[in-house]
Amino acid sequence: MRWGLSLDRTCSRCRRTSKLIYDYRKDDSRFPLGFRCCNRKCSIYNKYVSIRKGTFLGNSHLWVQEILILCCIFVRGKYDYESIKYECHLRDDSTFLSSRTISDWLTFIREVCIHAVLKISDGKIGGPGLTVEVDEAKFGRRKFNVGRVIDGKWVVGGICRETKDVFLVPCHDNKRNGLALVEITTQNVNPGSLIITDCWKGYEGLTQEGWDHLTVNHSYNFVDPFTEAHTQNIENLWWQVKRSLPDTYTRKDGSLLYHFGEFLWRKKIITEPSQAFLVLLKHAAGLYPPPK
Repeated sequence: MRWGLSLDRTCSRCRRTSKLIYDYRKDDSRFPLGFRCCNRKCSIYNKYVSIRKGTFLGNSHLWVQEILILCCIFVRGKYDYESIKYECHLRDDSTFLSSRTISDWLTFIREVCIHAVLKISDGKIGGPGLTVEVDEAKFGRRKFNVGRVIDGKWVVGGICRETKDVFLVPCHDNKRNGLALVEITTQNVNPGSLIITDCWKGYEGLTQEGWDHLTVNHSYNFVDPFTEAHTQNIENLWWQVKRSLPDTYTRKDGSLLYHFGEFLWRKKIITEPSQAFLVLLKHAAGLYPPPK
């Protein structure tokens, strides 16, 4: 109850306190809790309202137990649709969760993650005296799952060395050019930051826009021998992000944003993995607070 289900609720018509009841005759017999208005003069007197209504658990034909198991699997981090179908199978018949249902619920959960991250984010990263490494990467498919990526989405990312704050932004219209790189950097990095990138010509506009900018030529060195500039932190970030993508990743633009939200939620918020499930429920309750 403390994670998003209310023990008290006011009738939507007469505004009097409704009574919490058990009712095993309802369809949701695995979670038969609801409210009834006890005011005989009310137009909806004795009408049953599920305790799930208006919460993260509402508007779904899934059992509460199935939703909670799905959340547990999500928090665990590594999963595929087949394993989710079997682990969430609690019914006596041969009914399994459909792939569409699983996909929708994973999206709902990632929306919770995104809102939780936005709530604690300060906006831009870096600042005076801080160093931000910026780089771009492509997320997509390889032909026959081998070779270089031939189809996908360009993403610009940055990480502050001192604070470890990060940003991940897909390029608008999938255009990877100097104008897009400067625009994304300006929108996500605080003025006064030292920006370090590779030597790709698209980053030349940063110096022209007045940014304190160092580069490293990866064709010769991983660390510039004169300035000691390197982009090892952002390269490691790309490795972490791509490694975090589950087998259910579909590589569609919208899906990619949701996966970034999940990655940042795990990186920024989850400090104790053993508490991740309760943290997720708390964030879900914050995004979908129960009606009063």
